[in-house]
Amino acid sequence: MADLAAAERLVEIGSTRGWCEQAAEVLREALAPRGVACWSTPAAARAEVDECLTEGWLCLGLANADELLGWVGLRPLYEHTWELQPLVVRPSAQGRGVGRRLLAHLERHAAARGIGAILLGADDEGGETSLSGVPAATFDLCEQLRVLRSLKRHPFVFYQRCGYRIVGIVPDSGTGYADIWLWKPLV
Repeated sequence: MADLAAAERLVEIGSTRGWCEQAAEVLREALAPRGVACWSTPAAARAEVDECLTEGWLCLGLANADELLGWVGLRPLYEHTWELQPLVVRPSAQGRGVGRRLLAHLERHAAARGIGAILLGADDEGGETSLSGVPAATFDLCEQLRVLRSLKRHPFVFYQRCGYRIVGIVPDSGTGYADIWLWKPLV
């Protein structure tokens, strides 16, 4: 499952300017339909790509010929737990296992570096879960975890299928929406 599909190759995003430009484009394309505003401009998307290329961090992509299908970044958070941000797949390549393959490659690279676990936040900016509209002042974590549902293909379901477990919820990350935190040990 984690092997490359026919004609795909794993690329380091920082290896060429072309991959960097395509990575910014994929970031914007993939998140625009979900209403994610933070990387909606070319400059903001490119700044995120540039940040992901910080020395020592991981930034991998899957390409088919000269087209970047998707990419993923991993940055230090704690000594043995790093943060995944972002994982994006070009809309025309979604539903074909690209995200799953990218994640598996990233996990193998991370484990080989001695990283013990991956943590990620899956924001609910577009009202895609049952957390949407729950006031932070009355937020009951146990109750919200019990009734948590995806309403519009929220990514937390994908991550759960890939072995990540929900370890917490931030009821309001400062912009009025919840952030679902997922974690996976690599060893």
